[in-house]
Amino acid sequence: MRRRFRPAVRRAAEEARTHAARSRSAAEKARAPELAADALASAAAKQREAQGHLERQNWAAAKAAFEHAATLFQAAQIRAETARREALRPSPVVVAAAAAPTVRPEPTRPPAAAVITAEPQKPPPTPPPAEAARPAATEQDRIREAIHRYEKALSTLDADVYASVYPSVDRDKIRANFQSLRSQTLEFTIQKIEIAPGGTSASVRGYEKRSAAPRIGSEQRFNGDRVIHLEKRGDSWVIVSVS
Repeated sequence: MRRRFRPAVRRAAEEARTHAARSRSAAEKARAPELAADALASAAAKQREAQGHLERQNWAAAKAAFEHAATLFQAAQIRAETARREALRPSPVVVAAAAAPTVRPEPTRPPAAAVITAEPQKPPPTPPPAEAARPAATEQDRIREAIHRYEKALSTLDADVYASVYPSVDRDKIRANFQSLRSQTLEFTIQKIEIAPGGTSASVRGYEKRSAAPRIGSEQRFNGDRVIHLEKRGDSWVIVSVS
């Protein structure tokens, strides 16, 4: 039994390492090194920690650390994508007023006693702050990122993303369930976020709309209230239960 169990745990750790590497690549393609440098650095540190466990053959610890790193890389990717969307918003165009023409006396008339002075131009408004000056993400922002990953995983039938945001689930069982579907869409409308005292757990109340088309059978729909319970791990949040 022990000989069969050890290779299985090692294989799970190596799969988690591959998933973390893919998540890092996606974050870097989204320009996380320049738009979410702090989040990317935290994810990279967790990935190095996981690699250390792997080299010491601590398979279970390596698997957990790689999964955590994948979650952090996905959070960095989402933060970078959000920053890119904000940067693409058009800025207001400021048109400076033309200077008043200089008044010249007529050649055949004596100059007027009064001096006409053009009204000074107003300085242009201060340009918007640079991207680097944007406020840091709040805990509610990070919770919303976790809910976004939950929606994305179920709508794209991605078992790896689902397991990264909901790590207590059975990844193989989820993958088998997803493979039984042709397609699925999910929308979760957040109604209220409640963070518990201490800031390490939270609950999100919302309304979920889900439609699934199985490979065999008719389409299934669910519309109703949901409560998603989350836990903070490092700089990100993961789901611990859905009711």
